[in-house]
Amino acid sequence: MYFEYAKPSDAEVRRILTETGMDVSGAHRFISDQRILHTLDGHGVDRETRKGQLPVTKEDFTKLPEYVRTADKISIEGRTKQGLYVIRYQKRVNGHIVVLEEHRQGKNILAFDSMWKFKA
Repeated sequence: MYFEYAKPSDAEVRRILTETGMDVSGAHRFISDQRILHTLDGHGVDRETRKGQLPVTKEDFTKLPEYVRTADKISIEGRTKQGLYVIRYQKRVNGHIVVLEEHRQGKNILAFDSMWKFKA
């Protein structure tokens, strides 16, 4: 099940265009219960074991709109197997938080893909 959690402001749209070359005008941000579970299963409390990484918490999901809106750096991460562009947002908050969104151009959706945290 998908939920709309935000719509990029005009300032965000301009910034994404400037930093990535991608026009996301009119896009809506969506998140699915499956991607939340994937993130918590792979990067959550008692799950994150990679050296230098910190666990993602449920509280991080409540701050997701803030993390992408106020990211310190925005870049293109690459493409999915389906050929969709992946936008990477990096925010410094007690270390670094990385959020990935797929840009589904046909429906003009920015779909949450994953999030992880690591020490500064």
